[in-house]
Amino acid sequence: MPIDFILVLDDSGSVLSSVQAMRNFAKAIVSGFDLGEEASRFAVVTFTSAATLRTEFSTARSTIGSAINQLTGRGWTSISDGLRMAQQEYTLRARPASMLRNTY
Repeated sequence: MPIDFILVLDDSGSVLSSVQAMRNFAKAIVSGFDLGEEASRFAVVTFTSAATLRTEFSTARSTIGSAINQLTGRGWTSISDGLRMAQQEYTLRARPASMLRNTY
């Protein structure tokens, strides 16, 4: 079943010491899913004092991985901006929910 995910990742200075661990964790989440137009897609939003859309919904592991690798752990924290941007991205580009059908 197609499903869309948006990773909303803190990129502020408060996570500086754990940036690599966060990158590894986010990539592990992505690796747990089949990617494709009929499978899963991921978008990546990071936030400091403002949110940044690192990649729109993608099925390319390299694109998603590159977006995750942009984490630097600098700046202030505004999780509300990150969540707001994720909601906007989901509203604009997420696929309609799949309907399960009885086939018997």
